[in-house]
Amino acid sequence: DNTVKLWDVDRGLRLWTLTEHPSDVTHTSDVTSVAFSPDGKIIASGSLDNTVKLWNNRKWDVNRGELLRTLTGDIGSVRSVAFSPDGKTIATGSWDYTINISHETLRLWNADTGHLLRTIDEKQWGVNSVAFSPDGKVLASGGRNGTVLLWDIAIKHRPEDINSDGVVNIQDLVLVANGFGTAAPDLNGDGIVNILDLVLVAEAF
Repeated sequence: DNTVKLWDVDRGLRLWTLTEHPSDVTHTSDVTSVAFSPDGKIIASGSLDNTVKLWNNRKWDVNRGELLRTLTGDIGSVRSVAFSPDGKTIATGSWDYTINISHETLRLWNADTGHLLRTIDEKQWGVNSVAFSPDGKVLASGGRNGTVLLWDIAIKHRPEDINSDGVVNIQDLVLVANGFGTAAPDLNGDGIVNILDLVLVAEAF
């Protein structure tokens, strides 16, 4: 029914349904995967509607969970979602219906901002399942072609990404501007933050 339901596992009782209040909050097709963040505060739900929705697990109404954000960009239906052990990254696996053109069905997202961090050409003709290793450095993906692949995903942020949120934008520019005349964040290694560092961030936008 395109919803996410929460259950009391001890009593077998349904507690809440994350659904259509308002109507644009709910998924528009089958929900295929759900995952709690490591701290239990966020629920991620993946759907055949090509989206992942992040829900706040702290503020419930009777029939409504607070939608934090919607992740879009997967080509095809999302089949699996998983949080990294530190809760900072979300992995998604999907079936790519333009499979003859692209195999890009494994993606990594910044859990705090919703920014797409990386797209992996996994050549499995669609990903049914994703799982992080306990240290978060390896991602396993199970594909429609019957294979399980292991990926080294230790994310190395660009130096211009000052706040390490996975994207270089105006926030990084502001952080550099606030550091003018000091020693950090010195991007070009000349020992002082100046207009040259500002230019490096602007070029990396």
